Amino acid sequence: MKLSVFLLAFLFSCSHGNIKSLATLYSTAWFQKAGEAKALQYQAFNLAKQKIASQLKTKSKLPRAVVFDIDETVLDNSPYQAKAIDEKFEYPHLWKEWIASGNCLAIPGAKEFLQFLDQHKITIFYISNRKLNQMESTFENLKRVGFPVLKENILLREKTLNKSERRSVVLAHYNVLLYMGDNLTDFPGFDDVTSWDDRNERVVKNQSLFGDKFIVLPNPVYGDWMSVL
Repeated sequence: MKLSVFLLAFLFSCSHGNIKSLATLYSTAWFQKAGEAKALQYQAFNLAKQKIASQLKTKSKLPRAVVFDIDETVLDNSPYQAKAIDEKFEYPHLWKEWIASGNCLAIPGAKEFLQFLDQHKITIFYISNRKLNQMESTFENLKRVGFPVLKENILLREKTLNKSERRSVVLAHYNVLLYMGDNLTDFPGFDDVTSWDDRNERVVKNQSLFGDKFIVLPNPVYGDWMSVL
């Protein structure tokens, strides 16, 4: 094991240590305040718009669709994380209350891109691992920030975190032009990644899809990349 990976594993194993608290503080501050974070978010949606505009010039036998994750892809939960830092608690404490509040804001660039899709009659699907009993608050939050949304096109978690079955439901009836998410498992072909090396090798193998069929949003705060450490 490389020394850098060993150190990361050690730091994240110190769940209540000062080092992890500091790392979470910096990553949350970066996500909320750094111009670089917003630049990457705008860049992702600008690129997505270019890809879709190009696709619209060709014919499609099936109706077109774009598939989105929700959290840290189109909705911003960083206020929850900031509160957790301030009040010294960890996920999942108060998470369901945060979702129920419907106070998530839009990720920069998301609203404009989603409205662009709607104007061009491209169906929007939200495939999220929020729980099924959080459907109403999720639907209302998406509406409140101005996103085009149909409740039947929000596919939340029922039994498993694996999104492949929900994606297959969409693929049976739509030509999916693009997938957007902040975690590798938001993309086809990454549902079963189990290790640090596997994740990286799978990215290299599928490198041509990133920036084309797959567009990743930045999220240094949490994700499967941490659990495999």
